[in-house]
Amino acid sequence: MLQNNFLIPLLIFLLANTEAIEKGNALTVCFFSNWAIYRPGIGRYSLDDIPNGLCSHVLYSFVGFSDKSPHKITEMNPKDDTDPNGLRRFSELRTRVEGAKLLVSIGGWGQDGSQFSKAASNPVSRQQFTESVVSLLNAFELDGFNIHWLWPGHSSRGGTSQDKTNFALLLKDLSDAFERDGHGRELTVTAPVEEFRLNEGYRVADICRQVDYIYLTTYDLRGMWNNFTDVHAPLETRSFDSNAFKHFNVKDGVSSWINKGCPPGKLVLGIASTGRTYTLQNTLINGLGAPSKGAGEMGEYTKSEGYVSYYEICKRIQDGWIVRRDVNGMVPYISHNDQWIGYDDVLSLKEKVKLVRQRELAGTMIYALDMDDFRGICGQQYPITKFIAGEMRKIPSAGEYEIVFGIDREGY
Repeated sequence: MLQNNFLIPLLIFLLANTEAIEKGNALTVCFFSNWAIYRPGIGRYSLDDIPNGLCSHVLYSFVGFSDKSPHKITEMNPKDDTDPNGLRRFSELRTRVEGAKLLVSIGGWGQDGSQFSKAASNPVSRQQFTESVVSLLNAFELDGFNIHWLWPGHSSRGGTSQDKTNFALLLKDLSDAFERDGHGRELTVTAPVEEFRLNEGYRVADICRQVDYIYLTTYDLRGMWNNFTDVHAPLETRSFDSNAFKHFNVKDGVSSWINKGCPPGKLVLGIASTGRTYTLQNTLINGLGAPSKGAGEMGEYTKSEGYVSYYEICKRIQDGWIVRRDVNGMVPYISHNDQWIGYDDVLSLKEKVKLVRQRELAGTMIYALDMDDFRGICGQQYPITKFIAGEMRKIPSAGEYEIVFGIDREGY
C-alpha cells in the first residue's frame, strides 16, 4: 500500500504540471559568417556580436578541406577565414551564449563541390573525412556538424552521378561515428528544395534517417540570374509562375522533402536576412517580373554582387524607396530609379511561422546573424532574429512526446 500511496499523488502532480515534462520549443538556428569581420565600418561583425538568448543553435560557417590531406577537414577555410583562433574563440561562446548548441559547418558557395564528391567516393576517403570531423569536434568541444554541399550530383559544381548514393553513405558513416563517440552530437545538412536537385543528388529518405535535422534553403529561389525581378522566397505559387517556377516556392519546397519520405519534425525552414538585388532595364516597368539587366548596386558594407543585408535594406526604406508587396507570394520588395530588391520582413515572416506550425516542422534557420540589423540602425537590434526567436518559443518542439504512465495495479 505504501507504493500505491506514493504513486497516486505523483501521478496527479505530473499530470497537473505537464509543462515541466516538455522537451522544449521549436529551433532557432543561427548562422555566423566568419568573413563578416572584414566588412567595413558598422558592417563589421565578430564573434563578440553574437547575441545571448536568441538562438537555440549557432553555426560557425565555414571550415574547409585540408590542403595537405584533401579528404580531411581543417579548422580554417583560407578563402574566408584568416583568424587562426576563430574556432577556438567560437567554442568559448558557451560561457556567454546560454543554452545554445555550437556547431561548425563546411561548404557554402565558395567551397569546390568536387572535394565533397571525392571525400564521399569510397570507404577509405569517407573514413578519413569522418575521423577528421570527430577529431575537430572533440578538439573544440563542439556540439555538432553541418554539411552545406552545393550540390551533390551537379556537374557544374564538380559533382558526379555517384554522389547521390555516396552522400547518403557518408552521412551514415558520420552518424555511426557520432553514435560511437557518445557525446550526443548533432549531424545536420543544409539542402536545397528544387525538385531537380533532390532527384539529382539526394536520397531523401535515407539522408533523413541518418541526420538530426535538414536546414532547408527556402530562400534565394530567385535572383539576378533569371533576368527578371522577383522576390527570392515566395511563400506559394503565383498566377504568373510557370514551367520550372510553378512549384519553386517555400511551401512546395517543404512538401517535396516530406513527400519523398522525410519526417516534418526533421525539417528546419530557412530564412535569409538578405535581399536579392536587380537593375531594371526600364524604370517605368518596375513591378514583379520586370525585365532586368543583372544585379543591383552593391551594398555599402556587404559589397557583394546580387544581394544586400537587411540593415542595408531598411536604410533604403528610411531614405524613401518605394515599398510594395507580392500579395500572393506574401513577400515585400522595394524599388528606386533603376534599382530593385526583394526581401523578407516581419510581416512576411509571420506567414512562414504559420507554415512551421501547420506542417509541424522542427523550427527555423536564419542565414545569417551578421546580415540582420544587428546594430539597430533602423530601430530595434536584430529585428528578424528576435521576431523569429520569439515565435519559435511559442511553438512546442517537433520532438515533443506524450508521456504515458504505466502503473502496477497489483494490490488494488
